[in-house]
Amino acid sequence: MPHLPAEEQNYPKKTTKPDDYDENAEDEAADSDTGQRLVGASRASTGMNYPFVVGYNLFSQNGENGDPIDYTACTGSLITPYWFISAAHCISGMVIAFEEQKDCIKSTKQEKEYTRENGVSLFCTEIQDGNVKIKITNTEGFAYFGVVDVNNPEEVAKGDKIEIDYMVWNSESYRGGGNYGEHGGYDLALFRMKRPAPSKYSPACLPGQDYVDNAIGGAYRSKQSADLAGFGAYHRKDKGKSKCETDGYGKSKYHYCAKEGNTGCKTDQNPPQSSVCERFFADTSTPNKVPDDESETIIISGRREYFCYHNRSPKTKSNGWCEVKTDASQMQRKHRLETTSWGFCSKDCYLDDSEESSVLRYVQGIDILNENLCQEYLKSTIRRNVEIDPRILCIGYKKTLKYSMWQELTSGFEQIKPGKDFQHPMALKEGENFYIHSAGTCKGDSGGPVFTKDIETGRYVVLGAVSGGRGVLKACGGINNPTHYTRLKHFGLWIKLILGEESQELCSLGGPLRGLDTPKAPKDLRMSRRSRQPLFSQPERRDTPYTYKSQINRSVLDDLFGKNYK
Repeated sequence: MPHLPAEEQNYPKKTTKPDDYDENAEDEAADSDTGQRLVGASRASTGMNYPFVVGYNLFSQNGENGDPIDYTACTGSLITPYWFISAAHCISGMVIAFEEQKDCIKSTKQEKEYTRENGVSLFCTEIQDGNVKIKITNTEGFAYFGVVDVNNPEEVAKGDKIEIDYMVWNSESYRGGGNYGEHGGYDLALFRMKRPAPSKYSPACLPGQDYVDNAIGGAYRSKQSADLAGFGAYHRKDKGKSKCETDGYGKSKYHYCAKEGNTGCKTDQNPPQSSVCERFFADTSTPNKVPDDESETIIISGRREYFCYHNRSPKTKSNGWCEVKTDASQMQRKHRLETTSWGFCSKDCYLDDSEESSVLRYVQGIDILNENLCQEYLKSTIRRNVEIDPRILCIGYKKTLKYSMWQELTSGFEQIKPGKDFQHPMALKEGENFYIHSAGTCKGDSGGPVFTKDIETGRYVVLGAVSGGRGVLKACGGINNPTHYTRLKHFGLWIKLILGEESQELCSLGGPLRGLDTPKAPKDLRMSRRSRQPLFSQPERRDTPYTYKSQINRSVLDDLFGKNYK
């Protein structure tokens, strides 16, 4: 691919705010929460906790003193020594939008760089099946391995920092527009580095066609557990304002306080209770409070239901309660409703302000919703017919509603069982007794993995890559806002297609890799439409680590990448 001499290149405009780079991804998706972080998550103790997790940026930034700084804008998963997988919106929001790609491809065919308004210069090459190879030519992007805090130069020096060579955009990628826009599409992309990651960073495996990748977690009592990891920011914000999320014990569970941050959290008074509740707790024949393992006590008095709550949340680190003015408790609603309610201020309202982004954090023991429930959430998200149905996993927590029910009689209170026609107002839908809330992924974790450690082999298996949360509450949290992760099980063959010969380095568990509409894996080598010849010849088998020195079919390579491809 052609390159201009260094002195003729136009370098992109620098900024002293590395966070601006990440905010573009969120704006690009029209407030759909696509830039992702793990709010309030645990900091990894070492960069080798999850050796396949990659933090990366796509072009250099300068600090306040004008010197280059280390930072991450998105997260990915290493799948071979040279390649990692991440989200397409990390490209479209920060490098080049879909609408500009045709112009970039045209410029590249004329051996000219395509320069965007932000100063980034690119080469774009359409390869097989409409996929697009994108290479930034006038600045460097880096992937970080073995580093917990990328802000710390000493930690970066102890880990590995590898320059990114180019990226590949799926021909049916998500194009932005919020809630998948009119196109829909798949939010994933592949990134190739200029040199391989050292062998101590073991790539994750991909799920084969028979690998179980949904209905995983404590809510499903599965033997397999699933975790999240990413380099995103620590605090939840919406349009620059801190959001305080309630916990699961108050009237409005996993909603946002009306006031910014914890300024609306009342710690010197109890939350509202009805007179019926006060009478119930004062009665010597009934409990004097809601049991700690329940979120409320429901009392039937006359023809009305009264919900009685804790005076203080049993949740560790929750403190006080706040007013809640929006309701998103029903999945089918497209918009938030106004309400007059309250909830307990969770630990997320009191996070340490000194914690920074670009730090590797993790969340263990999340739930991957079953396929049917995830599809219901997807249908509630898409507000129009889309051209390409997204293939996703839904990540969050499935919580059972725990409560006891009593009836007030003239002789006192009597405990009863809920009738068949009783519907808890927080239940997801009729006939169910659970609700779903977000696991907290947000800015900076985009493209990061949901993964499991295979019980039989002990290998990490990356099941999905963060796309975004698209519930009506937004702001990376809340009820009915499970995070959408691109479902990698459906893209094994696409990954093999792009990697070509290097796909032999892939690890897969649970059968062969599959594609969107192909039940069985095809031949190992990708083919050129025109010549129907293998792109690469078969490499010889070796016991020592393999280096790619096999003969390349030059005509096919030229056909796919251009005559000047190196």
